[in-house]
Amino acid sequence: MMGAPAVVRASRRLLGTVAALAFLALCLCTAARREPHSRAPGGLLDLPGPPPEAGPALRGGAAPAGRAGRHLRQRKEAYVALIYTDNFLLGTRVLGQSIRDTGTNRDLVVLATEAVSDTVASILEGDGWIVKRIATIANPGTGPSAVGKNNFPAKFWGVYSKLTVWNLVEYDKVIYLDSDILVTQNIDELFACPGLCVVVRHSERFNSGVMVLDPSAEVFDDMLAKISQLQSYTGGDQGFLNEYYSEFVEAPIFQPSGPKLDPSLRTARLTTGYNGDIGLYILNSGRWMIPESQIKVLHFTLGPLKPWDWWSGFIMEQVKDWNACRARLAPIPLSASLATGVGLGDAFARLVLVPLPWLVALWAIIVNNKKPGFKLALMQLGQSAVNMPSSLRKSVVFFSDWTSRSPSLIPEYPGGWRLPPRFHLTSGVVGITSLLAAALAALWIIPSTIEPFYGYLLTYQWVTFIFLAFFSQYLRLCMTLGARSRSSSDRGSPLSSGRAAGGLPWTDTLSCYIAIVATGSLIPLGPYLLGVRQLFPKLGMVVFGIMVELCVLNYAMLQLPGKWFFAGRMSA
Repeated sequence: MMGAPAVVRASRRLLGTVAALAFLALCLCTAARREPHSRAPGGLLDLPGPPPEAGPALRGGAAPAGRAGRHLRQRKEAYVALIYTDNFLLGTRVLGQSIRDTGTNRDLVVLATEAVSDTVASILEGDGWIVKRIATIANPGTGPSAVGKNNFPAKFWGVYSKLTVWNLVEYDKVIYLDSDILVTQNIDELFACPGLCVVVRHSERFNSGVMVLDPSAEVFDDMLAKISQLQSYTGGDQGFLNEYYSEFVEAPIFQPSGPKLDPSLRTARLTTGYNGDIGLYILNSGRWMIPESQIKVLHFTLGPLKPWDWWSGFIMEQVKDWNACRARLAPIPLSASLATGVGLGDAFARLVLVPLPWLVALWAIIVNNKKPGFKLALMQLGQSAVNMPSSLRKSVVFFSDWTSRSPSLIPEYPGGWRLPPRFHLTSGVVGITSLLAAALAALWIIPSTIEPFYGYLLTYQWVTFIFLAFFSQYLRLCMTLGARSRSSSDRGSPLSSGRAAGGLPWTDTLSCYIAIVATGSLIPLGPYLLGVRQLFPKLGMVVFGIMVELCVLNYAMLQLPGKWFFAGRMSA
């Protein structure tokens, strides 16, 4: 039989190997985390904080051109987007793909500030965008709560650059679209709308994520002159534009199939279908207020949740359409990926992070296979799997019996052995801390822009893997403490020799680990297996799955440490 010192040495080797693999994974993942749409400072998802020096409020086109922006205009009408940080690359690419999928023949123009790298601009050019370099228009920070010059939300540091769309005077008409938009049907008919055409939201305010407008150098210059005078209720361009076009509340509605509006109109309203607000859809229990067939533009406006974040699909079912469009994007050249990090994190996650926990688990089984009782425990578990119905009945009886007893002590042992004071409390704290650390580490390791399937899979794998790795080391520590706590009167007792012959509590431990892995899978999979689509029922099922998982974890945290403590005491 392998004594406690040998177990300690083997466990240390296992811990060292796991730590080395985990450290390697963290280093590689850190090197690849320069992903578009990475989490911004302060918990914001869209954008990083303001750069050290934002560009002045100058007329667009003053920024250095770089390698991008060499395409020539082909038509008099265009779809326009804005990118003022590399973080918006993925959203802009999917937006462009969705527009092309509608069959339009208009130009696709993207306004790129000096903060956007030449590599990102080249990727967009490869997608068919006409890249026009512009200067960043600084956010003046004027608003109802403004105290200092730069009092505005950190994610809005460059949004005023959107005003440069009015300076695209080489076009007669443009349709501006935010990068968190998905176009689902052709909307070329909007080029016939006169003046500024937008969709009204609540409180008679319009959303600036979708705008049809006539470029005008005079209007652009006037906006720049008033940018520090008009207050913005949002702290960004939308509030400013609502003040600038204050007469919008009296604007008529543009109907493509209806009577033509007066071409001299300064503003007009678009119907809701041209700016489908996902946030309102969620709040309305997953229902549109108009026929879904009339929704031609999806706008992901639900706070910080954006379609490129893998977890957003759990809340917004339309993310599946966004990801389907994403799948049609052309692959990014390897040289561009190496230069920007775009795509490296996702590839690393699929090729390394997915198989790594399984490889480590397989290696741990091989290493522990020579330890006393481990192979027998595996055989018993295999037999239980064959007799699954009987095993399930026994499991129900087992947990019912356990819940009827006080968890303060493990089952009685002959000889009056008892656990040290506050042993269960310590075990519970260690277990909860390990679980929280595992969740935080998993969220940090997994790229936020990974496909949803891999996001759920990796979260499940790595939370389970890291928790079991940490908790296994605590069980090893309990065994060591048990061996050290053995008194001289315990040596040679019948209890000691009988327990030692039986080996370590592998069967109980492996059974708990399998239960943790199995019940943990119900948390992300439950709603999808049952076809639940609405948000609140899905959240209810997740809460139920978490409660079931916590019951299993509670047993593991309170029972297994005591078993390993006494195993160490009796096998020393």
